[in-house]
Amino acid sequence: MTTSSFQYKGVRGGAATVYYPLWHREAESLLVLKNNRGVEDNRARHMDYGVQLNKTMYQRLIKGGNISLFSPNEVPGLLEAFYSDQDEFDRLYTKYESDESIQRITVKAVDLFSILMQERASTGRIYIQNVDHCNTHSAFNPKYAPVTQSNLCVSGDTRILTSEGYKRMDENVGKKFTVWNGEEWSENVEIVKTNTDQRLTRVTLRNNYNGTVIHVDATDYHKWYRYEINNVYETRTRHLKLGDIIEEASSVQVSDDLYYEEAEYEVIGLTYLEGLHDTYCVNEPKRHKVVFNGVLTGNCAEIALPTKPMTSLDFSDGEIALCILSGVNMGVIEKPEDMEEPCELLVRALDAIIDYQEYPVKPAEYSCTKRRMLGIGVINHAYFLAKHRTRYSDEASKALTHTYFEALQYYCLKASVKLAKEYGPCELYHETTYAQGLLPIDTYKKDVDNICDTPYYFDWEALRDEIKEHGLRNSCLTSQFPSETSSQISNATNGIEPPRGYVSIKASKDGILKQVVPEYERYGAEYELLWDMPSNKGYLENVAVMQKFMDQSISTNTNYDPKKYPDGKVPMKVLLQDLLMAYKLGVKTLYYQNTRDGADDKQGDLDDGCAGGGCKL
Repeated sequence: MTTSSFQYKGVRGGAATVYYPLWHREAESLLVLKNNRGVEDNRARHMDYGVQLNKTMYQRLIKGGNISLFSPNEVPGLLEAFYSDQDEFDRLYTKYESDESIQRITVKAVDLFSILMQERASTGRIYIQNVDHCNTHSAFNPKYAPVTQSNLCVSGDTRILTSEGYKRMDENVGKKFTVWNGEEWSENVEIVKTNTDQRLTRVTLRNNYNGTVIHVDATDYHKWYRYEINNVYETRTRHLKLGDIIEEASSVQVSDDLYYEEAEYEVIGLTYLEGLHDTYCVNEPKRHKVVFNGVLTGNCAEIALPTKPMTSLDFSDGEIALCILSGVNMGVIEKPEDMEEPCELLVRALDAIIDYQEYPVKPAEYSCTKRRMLGIGVINHAYFLAKHRTRYSDEASKALTHTYFEALQYYCLKASVKLAKEYGPCELYHETTYAQGLLPIDTYKKDVDNICDTPYYFDWEALRDEIKEHGLRNSCLTSQFPSETSSQISNATNGIEPPRGYVSIKASKDGILKQVVPEYERYGAEYELLWDMPSNKGYLENVAVMQKFMDQSISTNTNYDPKKYPDGKVPMKVLLQDLLMAYKLGVKTLYYQNTRDGADDKQGDLDDGCAGGGCKL
């Protein structure tokens, strides 16, 4: 399986993630794709992937049972039921386990889950999706539209290593070369002009073998491969920091007079260049890596939307899920009613974008224009909690979260009803659970009531009547994204995440930014910093309360400080307990796992909300 990203008409590049069920025949091999063990054929460190779970898998773990691994093509109907009908999945799964004619691999559930959590801990980048929650607590009717998955350039004078030697990018647009991807030659790779008027950062690197200094001028989102403690992490330019070590590429004989030697490169300078620049790139299909100027360089989980297979990019009946994201700044919200105006403005603005933008492929246009899917979340939640003198780990925070996220969903739905009155409901409104008269308050995991029994603030039954009468302009309306960039612009804390320190060092379009948490002088003592949290419990419980109202998903991170545990190691028991707690409370997806590396959080931790270099908003 391969993925690629592209840039269309100067718009930010896309990213792709591959999802597979835990019960897949190749699960044991797929789980270790991003680590440094085994042969290169069994690695895919350049690709993001997610593991899909459901109630049956968790039950096998809790009961100390086994999990049977099947090839989906040998168990008819099982994969379809996995997303659309959990009772039918459990029936079929048990049936196929008793059929001796079907090949399978039997693994202890605890062993398989342990591999999953171990790999997630060591890479930080394996997403987890609870597919049953994504379909039972969803805006989409799984009978018609099951949710099956969640969801770079350099300057012209940059030289790329080819079999003919180094070639300048801007002088060879449209030409194809055999290029070195760090481990092997890749044929027919075309140099293309990707954009104009872009801000670039000069990344200066030193060869620690011979002292040679080189540089690469790249956009904020250009990919690098940072080496750290026997692991390689994909990192964007904007998240590089001084002292980072870039992954080595293997040595190769290019020509009689040119020999490329592997070298350890260290980042020794990061400088924003003046002016705007044209940018160029290539799409190397094997590893998505090339050698620029002598150094090796080079996809979130909050989007849980319906997709459909397609045979080509022109196939109009296929579906590529798209969602337009934005967020309410919680720092300016004083009471629940204050959410009404920004929610209506965002719904109207984002809905208009659907008709305004162009679509490079038909399956994307089909999904976006017929479902009109939005994903509105929040930023500055940590500041919001600090202003109310409560913390993630405080019981009081859950009641506060309940009321204000109820307001978010309520007012987004109200705005969509207004648009439906004006323009009619979206074309595929009948494929939503809203069309069945269901609201998020009807389908959430009732275990949430055990941790938060806050009464409803709004009149949901009156809203239900309005939706029944007029429908909704948008199939879904809310999700929670990382919000790295928008938080910088707004001088806000990232999304719903606790800050790592009172001061964060971030890269912005205007240079290196030292960002202080909002109103530090007034509320500094009220903030709960990431590594001061006693555990993930308070944070995950707050996320579960948010998920009660959100009709999409939430980019939910887990965070561990090894120093808090004996021998400096996070016990597997703790990892599994957090996973089970998240599932029990109805959390749909887990995004990144952050592990404290001992850096100085006062200034040094790049507060990157999506640790590891994932896409930011």
